[in-house]
Amino acid sequence: MNRDEYMRNWLKLAYSDFIVAKREIGHEDAVLEAVCFHLQQSVEKYSKTYLTAAGEKHEKTHNLTYLINKCAELDNEFSYFSGKFDLL
Repeated sequence: MNRDEYMRNWLKLAYSDFIVAKREIGHEDAVLEAVCFHLQQSVEKYSKTYLTAAGEKHEKTHNLTYLINKCAELDNEFSYFSGKFDLL
């Protein structure tokens, strides 16, 4: 799998996680743990794809704060999200 295919795949998976979370939160009896899990997965995949597209190396991690801060090093717009994902 080349880099472009890898990134397209990660974007597709990130979007799928987002859709699952969005659908679940719409239910009266939503399982909030599942919503949080899928949102965490979505943000992780989107941020790793962004870093990969920028040619930036990053640790193999699930730490959203680390990933968002790495993204913010490349684009200050990401600094808005610093600290906002600690609960996920």
